[in-house]
Amino acid sequence: MLLNKYDIILFDLDGTITDSAPGITNAVKYVLDFHKIEVRDMSELLRFIGPPLYDSFTGFYGFDHDKATEAVRLYREYYKDKGIFESTLYEGIEEAVAKLKAAGKMIVLATSKPQQFSERILDHFGLTKYFDLIVGATMDESRSRKTDVIKYAIGQIKDIIEKKEGPEAVKDEESFLKRLIMIGDRENDICGAADNHIDSMGVLFGFGDYEELSSNGADYIVNTAAEITNVLLSDVRYIKHYEIIDSTNNEAKRLVESECFDKPVLIFADEQTAGRGRQGKSFYSPANTGLYMTVILPVNDDISSQVTMTTRTAVAVAKALEKEYNIHPEIKWVNDIYLAGNKCCGILCEAVNDYSKMLLKYAIIGVGINISTSDWPKELRDKAGSIAKASEKRISHLSLAVTTAKSVIELISDKSNQEFLNYYRSHSNVIGREIVFVENNVENSAYAVDIDNEGSLIVEMKDADGKSCRKIINSGEVSLKI
Repeated sequence: MLLNKYDIILFDLDGTITDSAPGITNAVKYVLDFHKIEVRDMSELLRFIGPPLYDSFTGFYGFDHDKATEAVRLYREYYKDKGIFESTLYEGIEEAVAKLKAAGKMIVLATSKPQQFSERILDHFGLTKYFDLIVGATMDESRSRKTDVIKYAIGQIKDIIEKKEGPEAVKDEESFLKRLIMIGDRENDICGAADNHIDSMGVLFGFGDYEELSSNGADYIVNTAAEITNVLLSDVRYIKHYEIIDSTNNEAKRLVESECFDKPVLIFADEQTAGRGRQGKSFYSPANTGLYMTVILPVNDDISSQVTMTTRTAVAVAKALEKEYNIHPEIKWVNDIYLAGNKCCGILCEAVNDYSKMLLKYAIIGVGINISTSDWPKELRDKAGSIAKASEKRISHLSLAVTTAKSVIELISDKSNQEFLNYYRSHSNVIGREIVFVENNVENSAYAVDIDNEGSLIVEMKDADGKSCRKIINSGEVSLKI
């Protein structure tokens, strides 16, 4: 899947750009009061947000055609002067739309709200300047279902693109539709997109929930407005998603053997049957509870550039978790991320080298994050943990994958950045503690002193004569003394 292929972005209005609940529910109550229908709980009226009004009045209250038509008229009587402005913008949505516009995307509004109301709302919030096209429902309800709105919008978009880019740009229908994505919060947005053969992104900050969006086939699901741009403007060029795979690192190696990549590739899976960790260890990867991902990063640099790759990746992952989910990870040398004393993430960095030229061709960066895993094998129950317990936000696997990949790519690509070592040291749960490390199959006790500039661990220990000495550990495994 070519991730950032979308250059025509369709947005829903209610529940995606604006939190319109007060205006809509007050307008519905106005209608029901007229018909002397008691409303015991205003939250019951939230179901009117999204679907066409006529369908809602007939479906929810059994109104016949004439009564439903009159209900729509009464609703608009209230809404056109009062309800229309009883709404607020969702946090970060203007910034998201502005970023997409600045990136050269065509921005389109596709809503089941009447067009004239939609235009007034965008004007009210100062958003009209971002939109290349505004398409809403007709006042006579002849175009009100989201499928019909999107279909009409696509026709209008085609005309614009044909004039701008020429007839060839719209000649191949399948290729043209791959440029479009519909962003909305309800099943009618997702189903309307599918009916018109375009991809969709569901947002969880509106009025739908994860089950509604996923069960109706949303291609992407995000938590926040900021995540919309994280995904659509990602540095990752290609993304490959698997329901089940042996190992994402194995798949990455297979891919670079058969294809050449000049841009980063993100592979992630819902389950691994043979997940791998360092030193031949396995990584527990049950279905749907973790993020199992690998970034293929074209490097083509001196083979020595891989020395700090694992250290940089650990910092990049920790920073992504800290920033996106407001959690406070620690790093256990050399490649594990911990939360509250338990391992929640493992890292496996591998290399594809051209030894004839002493070049690192590709960095294969594997990251396994326990998102909500709780059913652990006996040997892991006292050692492993998950990030969901530490985060108040619902965690989108796709968004976390893209955010993590972006952080990893930026830090590994910026070879001049040595500040990452300060972060690594300050977040280390090893420095200043008694540890045990294995060397030549012998366990040794030591005191962890520091991390050097190549990511190696500096320890203080007793030599064979019982004298204190310092040693640099650049491979192997350490454990903390309890």
